[in-house]
Parts: sequence; C-alpha cells; structure tokens
Amino acid sequence: MKPFIESTERIFTISFTFIHYSFRQISTHIILLFFIILILLTPEFALFTFGENIRLILETTYSTILIGGVIQSVLSCSSSIQEEVENKVLLTLISKPLNRFEFIVGKYIGGLAISLYTIVILGIVFVIMVDFREISNQYGENIILSADLAYGFLLIFMQIAILLSISFLAIPYFKTPVSICFSLGMLFLCNANGFLLEALTKSDSSLNYLFVIIFYLIPDFTIYNLGEIIARNTTVDGLLHYIIFASLYTALYTTVILSISNLMFRRKEIV
Repeated sequence: MKPFIESTERIFTISFTFIHYSFRQISTHIILLFFIILILLTPEFALFTFGENIRLILETTYSTILIGGVIQSVLSCSSSIQEEVENKVLLTLISKPLNRFEFIVGKYIGGLAISLYTIVILGIVFVIMVDFREISNQYGENIILSADLAYGFLLIFMQIAILLSISFLAIPYFKTPVSICFSLGMLFLCNANGFLLEALTKSDSSLNYLFVIIFYLIPDFTIYNLGEIIARNTTVDGLLHYIIFASLYTALYTTVILSISNLMFRRKEIV
C-alpha cells in the first residue's frame, strides 16, 4: 500500500508542476483568448442559415471548444516534454524513484486539467453570451440553457481525454507542431470514422477486412456529439446511462493507449 501511495504522490507532483508550467506560458492565455473570440463571433457566422442558426451555433461552439481543448492540452504537454528533453532535465526526472510510467501519467493528468480549464472558461463564455444576447431563429426558438449543455461539455472532455492519450504515442518523439497536427488528424479520423469505413469498403476487396479492423480500433466520435440533439430540444431517453457508458468506454480506451505509450516510452533512449 505504501509504494502505491508514494507513486500516486509522485504522479500528482508531476501534474501540479506541469499545470504551473502551463499557466506561466503566454501561449496558453493567447490561445484561450483566441477561442473566446471565436465563441463570441459564433452567432455572426450563423446569420444566413435560414432557421438553422441555433443548430449551427451549438455545433460550432462544441467544435470550437473541442479543438481549443485539444490544442491547449497537446501544446502544453508537448512543449513541456520537449523542453525537458532539450534541457537534459528528463533524464534526471525519470531516474529513481520516479519511473517513466509515473512521468507519462503525471503529464497526461496535467494535460487533462488544462483541457478542463479551457472547456470551463469557454463554456462559461458561451453561457454568458447566450444569456445576454437575443439568439433565436425565424420560428422564435431560443437556445435553452439546460443540463444537456453540461452533458455536451462533459462528452467534449471525454473526446479530449482519448485524443490526448493517442497524442502521447507521438509527443515524446516529435516536435510540438507535428504532435498537434497528428492530434488534429486523429480528431478528423475519429469524426469521419464511419464515413471513411463505408467509402473504403464499397468495393469487393481483400483489404476490406483490414480496413474494418483498423477503423474499429479508431474510436468513433459521432457517439459523443450531442449538438444537433440539444439544438432541436430533443429528449434523449436514458441519457445518464449513456453518459456512464461513454465514461467507461473512455476510461478503458485511454488506459489501453496510455499503457501502449508507456511501453513505447520505455524503449526510448533518453540522452
């Protein structure tokens, strides 16, 4: 029990140090300000959608928050690790009693905290904007501030948790721009999973089974998207059970990917 407690303490020490590092970076606040401006401009983008502006505002807001959270977390984790590699600090950090698994998990938890901070701030900005502005469509329907919005933000956090775990397959080995591009590319694949699988398996080919296996290993993010449902004020039966299932799936997937990242990182030569 004592080794577990000591290991947990080391993981959270890494996390808190990383969070402090991220908040000291001017890029963190500049990126957050940029996405705040995008959220505030969202109603202007939806002016000419002929009755679909509420759906477009909500879906654009969710997408903006998702991309903002991904960029913030991946940028912070990658820049922190790359800086430690360049300054020869990483070799010291992963010497006893801190091991590489604790280092990876600590950075990952810190990255999740940064993404959660981004989601909360952007979510508050959106709620304040909706509360102060008259946003309605040609049928007189308004955006309803309900618990479903919070569920939507929670599902965004789950998507970022998965993407951040996948990004750790690249972060220790590539520069920050490459890691960000890799994460955004995986974001596209995860959202277009079903469409791409259907397109690639239309013809009879011996590769169809390979495509099916590959795309079943990539998470399908369409199960996390509630924007259109919320925009149409549609009641979702068993939403809480759905959220619990999505949480368990997210936890299982991230655990597997982080375990793979740890195995890969153990083989990495630190100089």
